[in-house]
Amino acid sequence: MPPCFPDFEAFWSLFRERAMTLARATSANCGVYDELLEKLQEIDPGLFIEFSAGRPDCELIISADGDQKLFPAARAAVAQAPRIDGWTIHALKPRLGMPRTASWERFRVVIDELFFETIQFADSALGVRIFVPNLQAANVPAAHHALVRALDHALGEERFALSVVGIEVLPMPADFDPEPRIPLRDLERFMDWRDKRGGGDA
Repeated sequence: MPPCFPDFEAFWSLFRERAMTLARATSANCGVYDELLEKLQEIDPGLFIEFSAGRPDCELIISADGDQKLFPAARAAVAQAPRIDGWTIHALKPRLGMPRTASWERFRVVIDELFFETIQFADSALGVRIFVPNLQAANVPAAHHALVRALDHALGEERFALSVVGIEVLPMPADFDPEPRIPLRDLERFMDWRDKRGGGDA
């Protein structure tokens, strides 16, 4: 029996009414965004929306916030979307490439300064241990949040969720040797190489 997904008509009906208002928004800190998110989460509380507006073509993303179990629901929501002039609608955050910097609250890292090494698990799943220069212990949680967002941006929601099962963030030691590590900007290239050779130990 094929999976049964909820009916997203109520959300899309509201989106159709509010699309022009959302297209004028400059950030998610606005009433129309909150109204649309609330309506979507009445249908499935694990789904989220992201948008870019103010351009000739606006974009709306239905995201599962990395929850693999909800990827089919996000796709089902988009499959039910109406055609709305000026809007392109996507399921799951797309791959956009590695950003130059990543921030969380007031903490900021420069991607070109970062290196990683792999954390191997028994089932060949991949984790990454990222070294951050001049990182103080109090800033480790903010660095972790910033880098999760950066990798989500770099790889896209689906590949990030399916391929990277853990991220560890550590201060870069004073005697850090970059030679056996990999620049973080090359993570996707490393993952492509790893996938071609069938995963496992790097």
